[in-house]
Amino acid sequence: MQKEFDRWNELKKKLERRFDKVNPPFFNEKEVWFTYIGVNLGHETDGKSELFLRPVLVVRKYNKNLFLAAPLSTKGKDNDYYLNIGKVDSKQAFLLISQIRVMSSKRLAYKIHKLSDKMFARITEKLADVNFKIITPRQGGGGRP
Repeated sequence: MQKEFDRWNELKKKLERRFDKVNPPFFNEKEVWFTYIGVNLGHETDGKSELFLRPVLVVRKYNKNLFLAAPLSTKGKDNDYYLNIGKVDSKQAFLLISQIRVMSSKRLAYKIHKLSDKMFARITEKLADVNFKIITPRQGGGGRP
């Protein structure tokens, strides 16, 4: 399947100018937003539809312009890199733990959900465990001591 880099690049140019005269949307941690995630390289998660949208969870809000996001999918796998977070927008949702990234608030399209404190705590614990746990040489896995 051929990726639509040129069409995404045209939309991205429009998104860059989108908030030149108005503020970007107000957002907070724990919220799920449809986001212009775009067309990416290799196995990085892409957006869907004509607008290259994908739901993402706002994991950490750094300021009104930047946030740490974790994309969602309706398809999960039985491994540590997918976390079943229940229904979001009436669909089963899985958090893509290995795909977290910093995003601009210019990518935000519209909010669709807000997670409970309990679920968000479970997610942040899992994100930290999978992505930031130091693996000692005795544990294997090639991590740094």
